[in-house]
Amino acid sequence: MLKVWDGSDWKNLDGVKYWTGTAWDSNNKSKVRSAKNDWLPPKGSDTDTSVIVKWNVGPRTPEDTPEQKYQIPNLIGLTYTQAVTAIQNANFNVGDLTFVTTTILGSDDKVSSQYPQPGLLFPENTFINISIYEYKIPTVTMPNLNGLLKSAAEQTITSLGLVVGTLDTIEVYDTSLIGRVVANVQYPLPGATVDVGTLVTFDYYIQKPFATMPQLVGQDEFSVFSLLNAVGLDVGTRTTIETTNTALEGKVESQQYNAGQQLQQGTTVNYRVYIPNVNTTVPNIVGKTPAQADSLLQASELYLGSQTTLETTNVSLEGTIASQQYGVGTVRPVNTSVNYVVYIPNTTTTVPNITNQTTSIATSLLAAAELQLGYKTGETETSNTSLHNKIYTQSPASGQVVPVNSSVNYTLYVPLKTGTIPNIVGQTPSVASSTLTSAGFSLGYQTGTTYTNNQVDVGKIVTQSPASGTTQNLGSSVNYTTYVLNPNVTVPNIVGLSFTDANTALTNAGLNVGTVTETPTFTSTDVGKVQSQGTAAGSTVARGSSVNYVKWRAYISNTSTVTKTGTAYVWSPTWQSTYYGSGSTSGSGARRTINPESLYFGKFSTTSTTGDQVSLIRVSDSALSTACNAVSGNKPYTITGVTFNFGVQTGVGNSSKPVYFGYYNATGSQPSSITISGVTKNAQNAGTLTNGNYYSINLNSTMRNYCFNSPNWALVVNAASDAASSYGALKSDSTYFTISLSWQESTVTYT
Repeated sequence: MLKVWDGSDWKNLDGVKYWTGTAWDSNNKSKVRSAKNDWLPPKGSDTDTSVIVKWNVGPRTPEDTPEQKYQIPNLIGLTYTQAVTAIQNANFNVGDLTFVTTTILGSDDKVSSQYPQPGLLFPENTFINISIYEYKIPTVTMPNLNGLLKSAAEQTITSLGLVVGTLDTIEVYDTSLIGRVVANVQYPLPGATVDVGTLVTFDYYIQKPFATMPQLVGQDEFSVFSLLNAVGLDVGTRTTIETTNTALEGKVESQQYNAGQQLQQGTTVNYRVYIPNVNTTVPNIVGKTPAQADSLLQASELYLGSQTTLETTNVSLEGTIASQQYGVGTVRPVNTSVNYVVYIPNTTTTVPNITNQTTSIATSLLAAAELQLGYKTGETETSNTSLHNKIYTQSPASGQVVPVNSSVNYTLYVPLKTGTIPNIVGQTPSVASSTLTSAGFSLGYQTGTTYTNNQVDVGKIVTQSPASGTTQNLGSSVNYTTYVLNPNVTVPNIVGLSFTDANTALTNAGLNVGTVTETPTFTSTDVGKVQSQGTAAGSTVARGSSVNYVKWRAYISNTSTVTKTGTAYVWSPTWQSTYYGSGSTSGSGARRTINPESLYFGKFSTTSTTGDQVSLIRVSDSALSTACNAVSGNKPYTITGVTFNFGVQTGVGNSSKPVYFGYYNATGSQPSSITISGVTKNAQNAGTLTNGNYYSINLNSTMRNYCFNSPNWALVVNAASDAASSYGALKSDSTYFTISLSWQESTVTYT
């Protein structure tokens, strides 16, 4: 839409109008200065053509009225719907929309930031960009609960924001397991990423109940099962004992555990039962002939069993029994057979024991047994010097019966070979075993463990025994201790570290980063660093514990801007003088010198040749700036209104006369003469004024623009008429200006 300035306001036009120098004319048409068209680009050409076009310029077109501005509303904390309503109610438009993730449910769908900032002034329909919080449920890594006490497991779960679910129990008698989490039964599994608030379930061990041993002794055998089963015990091995008392037959004679004793349920219980007597006592048949022995056995309801032989060199023993299967007095079931050994003439000999003897002594012992020393079949190393070069093993073994004159071979003890123990510290047991084997030794037992906080060292050997470099017999074993992961760690000092370095320090120490909060600071070098930690440095805590800390953040500045107003006064304009118009006998445009206390305007009389006259009143840039800055406190200001204050001189011209204000381009020093044709006389009609009165007239926007916007032009007081009735004067000593100002002041707060 095109608008045109009518001298006091902008007016909508239906079409383009032109300024004639005195008014806007809608009948004029735009014309090219020359009738030629050779300055136009050729048809179909894409070549640029440069043309100089000249035209006449009329008076300055007044500036646009300043566009009205509105205050940006504060949207922080509003919901998206509320923010849109607030923006539209404030005559603005919703701009770009972005989202910021938050773990605080109460902040979901609320404004986190905006641009422009609240309180600033902006034109209507300005776009306001907003950022909205979008809630995301926080997650945690599921810890490993295996082996933890139930209370510790529940504390671990709740400390991570998780919820303890349904717990099942498993009965056990192992007191070291009671109250602890059963391995590999938790859900979700260790290491899983789950939402905060997830239910966590696990099984834990409880004490399995005990059973009280009942009294079995004296009970019938058929009641044993029911008595044991009633208390959760199992029937064990049944044994018997003979009795000649028929009243005891079938009853329990003894039980494995005493009545009233506490046993684990499921324990098997052995017992013994009385049975009728069916046994006999074995007689002595050694030294008897087989025929004599048979008679003795038959008398005891036994009979002669299998016969084996034993050589002897004693002729008197030949044909007699050397030994019997069951010892004399042994109780056996009736009709049991009894095997026996009979002496026969000697054709073999018994090998003597020659181990731990020298070969010379062994030779003598074998010769006495009608045997001879055979071959050395091997050697065995030993560190016992008392055994060196003595017999280690023999073949046949001592006590074995062999033909006379047989040979007995042997192996011999020899001194033990030695070597140097290699270093296995820092190796895993599997690597150490290979290292020792290569050196002629073997890996022994793990004798202990040492805590470490370094995951890389876990499972590696800490110490060895014997130490590396020790001389030992080959084949010796080397015992060792290994590193195990320390269940406790020391909390590092993270105060003063950047939050990324602090997180790394906690992770390296085997700890988790807990809740991180922020506190503001004006010290820029502290921003992002840790201000304090929840668990003191040097504290010993369980591995995997969380350490909370507070970090510094920069204060956020919030600027609020308010518009203030004030009034400045210019009491003595820089200069003010009256000038003759055309036809003056003192010369065209000369400055009037008579009665300089008055500011004359209009024509003195119809017969006078003094012509038209006007008065110029100007406020210098520096005077205006000084007066206004004194009010605004040197802040940038806007002049919103100017009032011209003056008194009308008595005795000059008619009692009442029309007065007009205009302007003249005089921005430097006071001119000695002016040209009336260069004066704009009718920029503002001051109305009909009466002599002797005082007036305060607000200057319109045109007058303010030309007389109080740098560079300031002089204000012209005139009659805008040649009529003698318009002649008059203002009191020069009563002229001053009242200037209305507005400016903005900003207040900065910090959060």
